[in-house]
Amino acid sequence: MEFLAEMEPSLRALWYIALPVSFIFLLQTIMTFIGSDSPSGINADFDGNLEG
Repeated sequence: MEFLAEMEPSLRALWYIALPVSFIFLLQTIMTFIGSDSPSGINADFDGNLEG
């Protein structure tokens, strides 16, 4: 990554933070659309009157 060596230190720090976080966000988005973020049984954790 030669383009990082020529940047200012503050901008380089931004890129070192932004690249891994962007990868994690992309991976999480793909996993959400695939459905691997939810358990097989979905149970509500509340009681309520849903008829009225």
